[in-house]
Amino acid sequence: MWTGLTSAACHERDRDEPETSCHRGGDRHGWRLCPSLCYFAMVQQNITKTLRNDSLKPLHRLRQWFDIQFDFLKQADFRNGCLIGNFSAEVGPHSDMINAKLIEMYAEIHGSVVYCLKAAVKSGELPATTDCKELAHFLYSSLQGAILQAKVERSPLPLKRFIKIAYSTILR
Repeated sequence: MWTGLTSAACHERDRDEPETSCHRGGDRHGWRLCPSLCYFAMVQQNITKTLRNDSLKPLHRLRQWFDIQFDFLKQADFRNGCLIGNFSAEVGPHSDMINAKLIEMYAEIHGSVVYCLKAAVKSGELPATTDCKELAHFLYSSLQGAILQAKVERSPLPLKRFIKIAYSTILR
C-alpha cells in the first residue's frame, strides 16, 4: 500500500513539523495522521515536479500530474485509491485534528491546480474567461471520484475516462 513512500520523507517531515510528528506521544489521533502526512510529502514533491514547474507548458504539467496519479494507483492494481481521499471519507469525520489537516492538504492541492490553470490562461492554452478556482475544484473533485471508482472496479478505465473527457471537452 505504501509504494513510493520512504521513511526519509517521514523523518524529514518529523524534523520540519515536530508538532505533527508520528513519534510524539499524547495525541490519540496522531498515529492515524502519520501515514497521510508522509503520503502528502510525496504529493508535494509531485506537485513541484508538475503543477508548479514553470518550465513546462501548463496543460502538459496538469496532464503529467494526472499521469502520476494514474501510475501510483496502477502500482497496486487500483486497489488502494488515494490516501487523502480515503482518510477524508473514513477518518476525517471522526477527528477534528485530522479533518483540519485534510482541509489544509486540499487547500494546497487546490492552490497548485489554480496556479497551473492561471498559467494556462496567461499562455493562451485556456480562454481568458476561465474561472480557474472553480475549474480547479471541479477537476480535483472529479479526479477523486474517478480514483474512488477505479478502486471499487479495480480498473484503470474510470481514470482514463476522466482524463479523456477533461482534455477533449474542458481543457482545450
